[in-house]
Amino acid sequence: IADEEKPFGLPVGWEWVRLGLLTSLVTSGSRSWKDFYAAEGATFIRSQDIKHDRLEFDDRAFVKLPVGAEGVRTQVQLHDLLITITGANVGKAAAISEPIPEAYVSQHVALVRVFDVSMVNYLHLWLVSEYEGRKLLLMSSYGAKPGLNLQNINDLLVPLPPLAEQSRIVTRVTALRRLCADLRQRLAER
Repeated sequence: IADEEKPFGLPVGWEWVRLGLLTSLVTSGSRSWKDFYAAEGATFIRSQDIKHDRLEFDDRAFVKLPVGAEGVRTQVQLHDLLITITGANVGKAAAISEPIPEAYVSQHVALVRVFDVSMVNYLHLWLVSEYEGRKLLLMSSYGAKPGLNLQNINDLLVPLPPLAEQSRIVTRVTALRRLCADLRQRLAER
């Protein structure tokens, strides 16, 4: 990564890497999913299901894939990252931190599978940061209708600290988020 590409300097021991170098898979759903919509079956994850940077189903959609269907490559697994790549939710991200029943992503959602699952929570924090990862993703969006392509996801710059530091960052941010939630609740009660 050239010096002029680096958004800012990093502490000693950190390095800039492209997200694609940390992944075994970056893909999105096929365009022909509507042929497989069903009243029950596997969960079909659409861009509107990624809200507040987590997976939330208000109106769950289902699909039934025939045996050997091409869409099987988009099956979601534990520790995957999901990023909306089109529409009003572009740039929103969710980490699959609990086992999920059979589920697949739509063409509007990128599925990112990292080699080292211990990095998922740190990468999710980077992706949802309004002033960092999300900002870089949104700068890559194009056209009148915001959108990202899979190359944008692969090329995203990530400041990568050592694994122990990643863990400390995730622990600290989680504690601060809990504190903020508690303060909001106390204010609401008063």
